[in-house]
Amino acid sequence: MILITGASSGIGEATAKAFAKLKQNLILIARRIDRLEKLSQDIRAKYQVQVIPFELDIRSKDAVFGIVKRNEELFSKTQVLVNNAGLAKGFERFPNCELSDWETMIDTNIKGLLYITKAVLPYMLKTNEGHIVNIGSVAGHWNYPHGNVYCATKSAVKALTESLRMGSNHMVCFKAKTCQRTGAYYFPYRSSFCKFNS
Repeated sequence: MILITGASSGIGEATAKAFAKLKQNLILIARRIDRLEKLSQDIRAKYQVQVIPFELDIRSKDAVFGIVKRNEELFSKTQVLVNNAGLAKGFERFPNCELSDWETMIDTNIKGLLYITKAVLPYMLKTNEGHIVNIGSVAGHWNYPHGNVYCATKSAVKALTESLRMGSNHMVCFKAKTCQRTGAYYFPYRSSFCKFNS
């Protein structure tokens, strides 16, 4: 199963269609369930693959771990996790930024990515295989005026991905590479695990 967050539009939607074209079954997560259900219906009709949509705000730790636990049989089949959910809010000068915008970006772009990764990774460890794709941004490489906290969150995505790529004491053998740029603003980073300790 391919698990994609932020799948109701944009890169998430395009990623879902690309995997479906390759006849891969999908678990799609997003806040906007109406759009997600419509996308799921369209993909099923066009590509004849299994698509299971979930309404979920990844900013909620309890919601993320709860939905994975309640659907453990399904999520345990995750072979690829695409951490796509993310956003930018507010481009004012630093003194004029809204704290609520900072909190939304940090909760989504960093904490949400961590929650879903931590919830799903144990299943990859059990099966000794899996891929994690974190959708980043050039803002994680180069800062720009008024980028402020958005740049900081995407730098965090880059750092977290590289740390994960380096492995942990669970991993025996590890392969990793950075994927090609998918557009002017986004870079995906892929961490691929080929073997783990049992």
